[in-house]
Amino acid sequence: MKKLKPVSSIIASLCQERHFAPLKRNFYCKDFLSLLSPMHQNLISRIFIKKQLLVILTKSNVGYQELNHDNTKKSIKKLIKIYANANSLSDFDQINELKILTDRNFKLPKKSVKKKKFFLELSKGEFKNTCKNKLLYQGFEDLRAVIKGTKYARS
Repeated sequence: MKKLKPVSSIIASLCQERHFAPLKRNFYCKDFLSLLSPMHQNLISRIFIKKQLLVILTKSNVGYQELNHDNTKKSIKKLIKIYANANSLSDFDQINELKILTDRNFKLPKKSVKKKKFFLELSKGEFKNTCKNKLLYQGFEDLRAVIKGTKYARS
């Protein structure tokens, strides 16, 4: 009986195949994205490598301005060099240029809003009356009679 392989080893073996090269690039891009600060991660919608170019798509114009700032761009380029040295199998050592663009097709996920009911749910008058006070007990029984549609019980 063959021993089952763990998922990580299966994915690693698939990444070695030539036709799964885009999958390999996506894994490395996702790993690189996790190295950025959480603030910058929230600004980025997609990241990918095209030829010798690292393309970062931002969610909004504000994200574009933040990531396109000189200091931020320099720190990302330094991080690319460090990442390329640490992960020799990645395509990050071939990157010569960094391009930051705004993602026109990015849409914020809509928040689910609970709709309020426009009608009141009618009661059937089925409830336990556990009141020990005689006045309250009679009041609830009168209410039950009104709900069920019988004549007003109180005289």
